[in-house]
Amino acid sequence: MTGTQRDLSGIITLLDTTFTGLASNLSSHASIIQESMNLRQARAEQPAIHTERFAMTAEKLSTRLVELGHHEEALRLLLDAVEVFRILAAERPSEFDRHLASSLKVLAVVLNHLGHESLNAEREAAAVVDRIGGAEGMHAVTRRRF
Repeated sequence: MTGTQRDLSGIITLLDTTFTGLASNLSSHASIIQESMNLRQARAEQPAIHTERFAMTAEKLSTRLVELGHHEEALRLLLDAVEVFRILAAERPSEFDRHLASSLKVLAVVLNHLGHESLNAEREAAAVVDRIGGAEGMHAVTRRRF
């Protein structure tokens, strides 16, 4: 095998590995987006059922969508999750204030990334963090993200 043939063989192997990884990554993206759409559809069909589970799942999925660069889909989920967490936090603040603050912080990041106003979400997150316990509460919230 000549040097040129070895170089071409190496390039082909590298391309094969790259395309295999890309296909796997695209499949992962599609799966997460489909899961997000299914979750939102289930919520639309039965909004009163599994609200806590919905909010927790939506929070996790939206974070993953942000990591993958799907900010529009993450925004839709986050808006729903924040709505539910507001209700849950009003009923049981010790259980859900951290989730509300965390979701609001991610919402602010997504809104900002998409060129939308994010100050209201940031302020609400700060108010919830203050309610949790100031700096200690903030540490608990920021530790959970990205």
